[in-house]
Amino acid sequence: NEINELNEINNSFPGVNIFEALSASGLRSIRYFKELNGVNNIVVNDLDPNAFDSIRRNIAHNGFNERQLTPSVGDCSIILTKMREKGKHFDIIDIDPYGSAVPFLDASVQSINEGGLLCVTCTDMPVLCGKHIEVAYSKYATTPLREKYMHEMAIRIVLQTLNQTANRYQKYIEPLGCFFIDFYVRCFVRVYTSPLKVKDSPTFLSYIFQCVSCDTFTLQPIQKKVNNFKGNPKYVTTSAPIVGKNCEFCGGKHQIGGPIWNQPIFNKSFIINVLDIINKNKDIFAQNRKIIGLLTVASEELQDAPLFYTLSSLSSALRCQSPSASTVRQGLTNAGFEVSQSHCCAEAIKTNAPSNVIWDLMRTWVKSQSLNITEGSVAERILSTEPKIEIDFSIRVGDVITEKPPVVARFVQNPKNWGPKKAAGGGRFVKLKDQIRNISREKGTINENNISEDKTDENNDET
Repeated sequence: NEINELNEINNSFPGVNIFEALSASGLRSIRYFKELNGVNNIVVNDLDPNAFDSIRRNIAHNGFNERQLTPSVGDCSIILTKMREKGKHFDIIDIDPYGSAVPFLDASVQSINEGGLLCVTCTDMPVLCGKHIEVAYSKYATTPLREKYMHEMAIRIVLQTLNQTANRYQKYIEPLGCFFIDFYVRCFVRVYTSPLKVKDSPTFLSYIFQCVSCDTFTLQPIQKKVNNFKGNPKYVTTSAPIVGKNCEFCGGKHQIGGPIWNQPIFNKSFIINVLDIINKNKDIFAQNRKIIGLLTVASEELQDAPLFYTLSSLSSALRCQSPSASTVRQGLTNAGFEVSQSHCCAEAIKTNAPSNVIWDLMRTWVKSQSLNITEGSVAERILSTEPKIEIDFSIRVGDVITEKPPVVARFVQNPKNWGPKKAAGGGRFVKLKDQIRNISREKGTINENNISEDKTDENNDET
């Protein structure tokens, strides 16, 4: 829309310039040029010389010239730095590596135009989800937790890393849409310059105190913004700890995670706008059902409620039958709180209700059930306290919907045998190994009876 507005204002608007840092075959850049209006030039880069050759062939095959799609080979960080020294900046930079995007962020935030779009993918989900916390700290300067909300936490870790990288150059980010999809995190953020707004960045980060025995979690911002006696803004540290030594509900210990981004991960108006465009152009997108489902959940997701609970985990802690999602939503709504799903998890309960309300809801729910509670268990400790807030699960007259909205599949499964291929390089290694083996056979140094498909006899010195 902004490009169209600029075209109307100034017919000489040249269009946006895009840099794709790790292009492989160049397919994405070619689709950008073929399917988007207002594109002036795309630099299609890859480190691999073989990929560079493939990019050039694909550009020619699709009828473009190298002024429109400019092939490039080399380290993308070095290329961006050299272009920046020549005064060349980009409106859109797309970073989609195997693994973490962190090594490429510094050069990217320096090379993006004011208000430019940064498209960042991270596929190192085991690291972002807490399997290797020491690696996560070395890359992202944070500690992830392996909890039910770990995929949303992964998004918020990437965003805090993006924002801190931008802050070094007096810049800050504004997320448009940040998603966990299948096996990776994909973030679309705009980058702006403002030393004043950079000062707010510590208030956008929080540590997480997570009980190890139940689902209770609490967020504590690193800093908060207050007004001094003259009414001017002032930044102060938050009082610690925000929780006690032990969980107030079950007595369990706390583990600390973070810091993470605690601000919205979506621009709701942007998501709704994109959703409207896709609904009007379904024939263009082969995977329109999945895209529409993802964006529909994102458009409904609460913006001011970082992380979430899951029904199965809450019920498991109390050893009770799980309530339905509609029952929980009705109970929280009747209590005056907001609730939604999360695009990261189909059974998520994302709400602005505090933890004590969540457990009061569960205490009310189990009253109608016959439970076999073990003495001294987490369930006994939580249920030993009576609900302090009255939770009503009934559907009220004003909540009845007379006209049902159209049904939208929100969590669409991938086709059979769908998934990513292995990273580049593996095939060349196998080919080299086969060449060595063939040469050895010709020289008679390998006995076929002593060699298997994957392992040779380690005691055979000749082999």
